[in-house]
Amino acid sequence: MKILNSLIGLAIGLAILVGAVPAPEDGVIVPLNGSVPFPTNMTTTPDNAGPAGYDPSFDYFDYSTVQIWVGKAPQQTVGHLVGADLYKTVWGQLDHYCPDNSQTRWGGVKWGHCDNPSGLGFPARCMYIPPASVIDCYTQIYAVWGEWENDKIRRLLIGAVAGTLEALTKDQPITAHSNCFQLEGRVACNVGDAIRVNMPPTGVGNNEKNYLHIMLKNSGSWYSDYHCCESRYLVDRAIDGLGQEIADSFPQWWGRQFTRDSRCIINGWTSC
Repeated sequence: MKILNSLIGLAIGLAILVGAVPAPEDGVIVPLNGSVPFPTNMTTTPDNAGPAGYDPSFDYFDYSTVQIWVGKAPQQTVGHLVGADLYKTVWGQLDHYCPDNSQTRWGGVKWGHCDNPSGLGFPARCMYIPPASVIDCYTQIYAVWGEWENDKIRRLLIGAVAGTLEALTKDQPITAHSNCFQLEGRVACNVGDAIRVNMPPTGVGNNEKNYLHIMLKNSGSWYSDYHCCESRYLVDRAIDGLGQEIADSFPQWWGRQFTRDSRCIINGWTSC
């Protein structure tokens, strides 16, 4: 009887532990605490980063050289504009609508900024009624906000945003567990609804922000799937290509190893 009771107790204990672990999402298990790692030398932590409901994807933290936050849901379609073509389109529009307006004057720097310009986006094709009813639609880029110290950092921010979207849609299969699918005999893809890139602060006291945040929206985005957590390593690879340039742009990272961290936004500090 004691053995039976022990087995029952063990089973209950295991059930409790299993219930405490977040369910796997897209084949990736979210860490138990679901939060960003914080080294001991980090100056900003969840304890002093903001009140309940605070969204860390809008801020920079010094545990890595750069942080990239990607919207996990709802998915947004970019239609047939994928890979390098998507990169070129997003780069071109952000460069046009967020031109460099930083200035060096009086021995100091006036920060450049981009304050939510309108008119960004591109036409797309969306599934209406499967398998063959396809309609014209539009992918809007909006809520575009950014600040930067100089044009080099501005271009790196734009490259990181455009490179993230390229990575999510580049060389994707059109099978299960993919962001892409077949539409009118061609590859089309879904991405996240937000891309937020945060780079180290600069300026006097290292308190001026360098960041670029955008949102995407397409009302015809219901079809197929988007697997943010499984695609995160693709974003890492894309940002690695900018790693040396990013590290060289921030004196506090000179002589230190470049590191990057990409996250899929779930809720507050919970991410994958």
